[in-house]
Amino acid sequence: IQYYNDNIEAYENLSSLRGDLTAITKTVEIKKSEIKKCDDKVLEYMSEKGSATRMIEECEETIAKIKEAERDYIAYDIFVQATHPNGISYEVIKSMLPVINGEIQKILSSIVDFKVFFADEGSKLEIYLQHPRFDPRPLSMGSGAEKTIASMAVRLALVSVSSLPKSQVFILDEPATALDAEHMEGFSRLLQMIKTQFKTVLLITHLDSLKDVVDTTIEIDKIDGYAHVNL
Repeated sequence: IQYYNDNIEAYENLSSLRGDLTAITKTVEIKKSEIKKCDDKVLEYMSEKGSATRMIEECEETIAKIKEAERDYIAYDIFVQATHPNGISYEVIKSMLPVINGEIQKILSSIVDFKVFFADEGSKLEIYLQHPRFDPRPLSMGSGAEKTIASMAVRLALVSVSSLPKSQVFILDEPATALDAEHMEGFSRLLQMIKTQFKTVLLITHLDSLKDVVDTTIEIDKIDGYAHVNL
């Protein structure tokens, strides 16, 4: 009884304390639930962060590939422009037309009586052929002999004016097939000129008349169905 009397106030407040305990317990449960939700959110955000980080890395890799592709495209575009018919080679040749045409005329002057020259047509270069007392016409309208001699003269002229290393071998495969008697002598003189420009000149022909202009003859005969080489 004495203990009760000493703690009567506590006993009287027990019901209130139990109510407070219930409320606190409920609050704790709520807070635990909220903490769990927060933990779940943290895990969700961490997962999203990982996905976002990976996405950023992939985007950076893609950007790097795009930049590399852009550099490759720029290089390719420059290459295409340079090698285009109207590109660098066209501009270089166009700027050198007087020199090239002069070299062509120098080669042809002692060989034939016609002229061959390049003309700037604005977006392309055209090769013209001109006989004395006649207007120029495209080389494509010339005879086979004229085309043969003109093409060889143009080749020699370009080699002469170019600063690039040139080949020491010049190969002619049946160049005189289209030549008539009128142009054969001029072709022979042109061949002699070619021999002074190249270390080795290989002439492939069926014409016996050209044997006199070469230093060494290699004859190939057909014997029993097989090619036979005579040195």
